[in-house]
Amino acid sequence: MKKSKMEVIHWLNTNDGAIIGVATIFLMGITAYYAYLTRQLLKANDTPEIAISLRPHEISVNLVRTYALPGRCGFLTAPIAS
Repeated sequence: MKKSKMEVIHWLNTNDGAIIGVATIFLMGITAYYAYLTRQLLKANDTPEIAISLRPHEISVNLVRTYALPGRCGFLTAPIAS
């Protein structure tokens, strides 16, 4: 019992109102479900989550000795004594 393409098109044209009604109700259900999920996500984001992590801070001190060379940049000083 195979229907031709023309019979299917005729059936769709005859029942177009019912098809549109069912599709509308289906899309309303999907939209309501997405609205529900969105509300749940917004509720989850309302409560602040505080995360505190403590870790040692590494401090390194680099001592750089600067030696001025005579005749350069106008400095005529001796090296810093240690």
